Amino acid sequence: MSTIQSETICEQLKDRLNRVGGQYSYRELGRLTGVHPETIRRYMQGHAPSAVFLSRLCDAFGVSGDWLLTGRGPMHCAEISKAALRRADVKDLLQALSSVITDQEDRVEQLSRAVQQLHKPNSGIEAPSMQREQSRPKARKLNQFSEPKTEAGTAQSGTTNQPARTDGASSAA
Repeated sequence: MSTIQSETICEQLKDRLNRVGGQYSYRELGRLTGVHPETIRRYMQGHAPSAVFLSRLCDAFGVSGDWLLTGRGPMHCAEISKAALRRADVKDLLQALSSVITDQEDRVEQLSRAVQQLHKPNSGIEAPSMQREQSRPKARKLNQFSEPKTEAGTAQSGTTNQPARTDGASSAA
């Protein structure tokens, strides 16, 4: 590569770097990329940037690395899929769509079979709601000596769980 071509490529890269981060201070770019502001100043003035800086700059701004290095393709990563769809052959797109639909149909069929298996009698598999009901503990019968309940359903205070004594003695211990 000749010196003239090299200078042109460096100048173009410098222009793209300034297009991405030119409205930010070197300090702000340093904070976003983790690179020292003085180093960024040199890069923005035309010195060859490091791969780490270029990668971090692309990440920070959502810029395509291909665009930053070569100037080809869309500038922002979000535009890459749109551009690819515009360039794609209709036949290829239809084949890809057909493949996705077939895959989804297979999944629906598998789900349908699983649901049918759940509803078969004697399949050994119970519906989840039946399993939940059977696993609940049964209510215990109340003891004959339990405390009487008030209308609110709470135990009355001052009563004991002991039966009344018939010999005339106090039941308090």
